[in-house]
Amino acid sequence: EKRKTTPHFWNMNEDPAIQGVVCHFLKEGKTRVGRGKLLPSPDIVLTGLSILDEHAVITNDKNKFFIKKGSPEAKILVGGKPLENEAVPLHHHDCVLFGSNHLYCFEHPAERDA
Repeated sequence: EKRKTTPHFWNMNEDPAIQGVVCHFLKEGKTRVGRGKLLPSPDIVLTGLSILDEHAVITNDKNKFFIKKGSPEAKILVGGKPLENEAVPLHHHDCVLFGSNHLYCFEHPAERDA
């Protein structure tokens, strides 16, 4: 039920049995994405060689979402385009690739229902 009202990322996978199983809800303010080796731990913890300790920051500013790199070396694609050093807006059903193999779809219920 929370998925119907709260902005979140859900995992994408070629195997339909595991697509949409992982869900990360986004909070008001900043949501940090990274490896989980820092204290405090990132809000969204991902693993793998291509994920940095501070990989990304997603900002929720009055229900408008932006993503930026947490480190200059972080590899992030939004809609298939590499993220540079500036924050870019996220919109309903944007696909985001963190590192080399963490593919998520951004779900924004307020935009979906507009």
